[in-house]
Amino acid sequence: MSKEDKIIVNNEKSANVEINFVSSLEKVFPYETPSLFIDRASMLKNERLHFQIVVKANEQLMDGKLEIDSPLGAGIKVFSQDYVAVTSEISRWPLYDDYRIHNEREMGIYPDVLRPLDKYNRLFKKNVYTPFWVCVDANDLFGAGVYPVRVSAYDEKGN
Repeated sequence: MSKEDKIIVNNEKSANVEINFVSSLEKVFPYETPSLFIDRASMLKNERLHFQIVVKANEQLMDGKLEIDSPLGAGIKVFSQDYVAVTSEISRWPLYDDYRIHNEREMGIYPDVLRPLDKYNRLFKKNVYTPFWVCVDANDLFGAGVYPVRVSAYDEKGN
């Protein structure tokens, strides 16, 4: 892929879920609306592109499935983002660079653990933002161009 390569991501809304693409620079919390939305991204040859897919269900989907449709399929890896509970005094330590994700939050859960997904199954809770980490590693698989990435989320009934 050259410096002109672009990957277009499509957001889809249905009656049951809202799907957004979010920058890899943002930490997505369950009850906070993300703010760094993206609708296109680019990468250079021999680079990897990282971004997040965030699903918000309007009703609970017990056996939710995430489906990605793209010509880049062979180069796309998806990880479930899980949370780590921060409950110790470490959350109160001063930070060397004066940066804090939440100044008012000292303890709580933070997105951290990435787990590979085999079939992209996940519980989608009602009105909760469920993040997925996406890594696109095109290497020499694809030439310069524009590649769409379409995402669908549905339950075991296909809703």
